[in-house]
Amino acid sequence: MTIKEDPELQHVLGHLWLAIEHAARGEDNAALYELDSIEGLIFFNDPDDRVEYLERLNYGKAEPLQGSTTPTTGEAGEAEKAEA
Repeated sequence: MTIKEDPELQHVLGHLWLAIEHAARGEDNAALYELDSIEGLIFFNDPDDRVEYLERLNYGKAEPLQGSTTPTTGEAGEAEKAEA
């Protein structure tokens, strides 16, 4: 198999490339957006599945995915407190 023969793999790697490029330029929010896109493409069948997972995660009814960049509600709150 080659990358050019698999459109889904190309799509994921395209987001990965952009995430690395944004990170190298110090564009953290853009890099995180790309990582979120990759997470959605790899671990979920469609956008609704990902939204449902994120809602369960925020209410403590799901575990974060291994290596996930998506903060839980508590983690986001702690980050906001640290910035203040």
